[in-house]
Amino acid sequence: MREALSDKSARRFIIVHLLGSHMNYELRYPPGFTEFSGLQGVDPDFISKNPSPSEIKAYNSYDTAVLYNDAFMSELIREAAQLNRVTLTYLSDHGESLGETSDILGHIDGPAPRQVYEIPLLFFFSDAIKQELGSRMLTLRRNLGRPFQSDSLINTLLDIYGLETPWKREKASLLSPSYETGRRYCDTLGR
Repeated sequence: MREALSDKSARRFIIVHLLGSHMNYELRYPPGFTEFSGLQGVDPDFISKNPSPSEIKAYNSYDTAVLYNDAFMSELIREAAQLNRVTLTYLSDHGESLGETSDILGHIDGPAPRQVYEIPLLFFFSDAIKQELGSRMLTLRRNLGRPFQSDSLINTLLDIYGLETPWKREKASLLSPSYETGRRYCDTLGR
């Protein structure tokens, strides 16, 4: 990553594909990385189901995988912050269910707990980019509190980078004052 960031090209678009927190969770962080163990910090609803030792281990391994992913993202942001003009966008493809609110473990396509479909979206902008975006930064902050469907991210990215295409949907961009939430897939599923 440092090599890609040190490239002196005027424009760069770098994609980092992370394995994130997919099962088998213990494969998503290096040996020796701080791990969670036991029942400390475990969701009380999960504990009330009297989980087996292997289920508790999976729960803790998931939390450790998320912690490692967060540490990696923090390092990416620290590196990116050294540059004058930079944006960084993080979007997970899905969440995971650990059996805390249902019998589903992992993720599935179809009816699943909300944590499978409500996923993190993060933006980092250098001060130079914030200035260039001007009042659209306020619009973005306001719209980030509203429901968003991940397949609309392209519209926001096109706005951030000032790119035009006939396929761009203005009202699907988080930078648009006329942003419309639209119907999210996860809202069509039963609870």
